[in-house]
Amino acid sequence: MKSLMIEKVSLNFKCLDDIRSLQREGYPSVLARVISVYLQQTMETINILSLGVRNEDYEKITNCAHKMKSSSAMIGAMKLSSLSRELEIAGRHHDLVVHTLFSQLESEYLQVEQILRDELKKMDGNR
Repeated sequence: MKSLMIEKVSLNFKCLDDIRSLQREGYPSVLARVISVYLQQTMETINILSLGVRNEDYEKITNCAHKMKSSSAMIGAMKLSSLSRELEIAGRHHDLVVHTLFSQLESEYLQVEQILRDELKKMDGNR
């Protein structure tokens, strides 16, 4: 099931393992912190992005998509990063395809969010 989920949302679990490898014994979970910050900041960015798309504020779209592109790649959400890149380019060119791309990005984020929240639950269960 995990491999199907990886293909479906392009979440690279190796990125999570790389972050996990930074963990030092006796300290709070680095991975849990990174995931929590990512989820919080990305939801805020998506809310701003939603307003930008609704108002066709292409500067806001471009800036938010750029931010999501980098942070999503860092956490291993490669499909989300790719959609963010497409949205960034569309925003730069004032292309109305931003509406469709945002819808795809939002849907992909919800799937990534669920997988990352499941990872957080697993970490809580291992304490």
